[in-house]
Amino acid sequence: MTEIIVTTPAAESAITPSIQGYGNPQVFRQDEIDNIPEELRCIPHWLVSKHWPKTPGEPKMAKRPVRLVNGKFKTVNAHNPASWLSFKDATNELSILCQDSEFEDSTWGFSLTEDLGITFLDCGHRLGTQEADAFTDRFKGSYLEKSVSGYLHGFVRDSPGFTGQSAILSYECYYKNRYVAVTGNRLQESSPEITALPEAMAWFSGFFISGGKIPSTKSTEANP
Repeated sequence: MTEIIVTTPAAESAITPSIQGYGNPQVFRQDEIDNIPEELRCIPHWLVSKHWPKTPGEPKMAKRPVRLVNGKFKTVNAHNPASWLSFKDATNELSILCQDSEFEDSTWGFSLTEDLGITFLDCGHRLGTQEADAFTDRFKGSYLEKSVSGYLHGFVRDSPGFTGQSAILSYECYYKNRYVAVTGNRLQESSPEITALPEAMAWFSGFFISGGKIPSTKSTEANP
């Protein structure tokens, strides 16, 4: 297990976008860090995903990609490589944001690009539902996790050639130009690694075609 040590600034003026020291013995979300596939952690496409409830008392969260700039968290363009961080630096900035109880549900953000050959899947259904169970049965051979809002997300090694949302069952599929939140709350029966699952993807793509939606090959912007 590789520990990631984060630094807590003494004052806002001490915060900088690239924090050099990791000397304080404060370990932040170590279990979640260990759950995130090493393949993803090694790709320097990370940001901080700032979360807060869309409606007080409701589980659905609003989110924004942010970075620490001159002591304050500011919204950034998640598709601009200049905004990206290493996983270590993103973890450090995230640990600072989560000190504010209003944003304690914030998590990591990751920017998908086509060259990675990694596809993000959003089941759009909560764990325990028939739809989520069917999704889990087919994709548990790759990495699956529970989202901040309680839905099921997954990563597979694939570039399906279409992106967007299906016309039925609220499934979503993205492999490029997409900013996604990553929690590290891994579904225990799923693989700790990102793998290729061609049969599962063939099943999944059927919802985009049979559901009446023409698969799009255009770039898609991330939800804010």
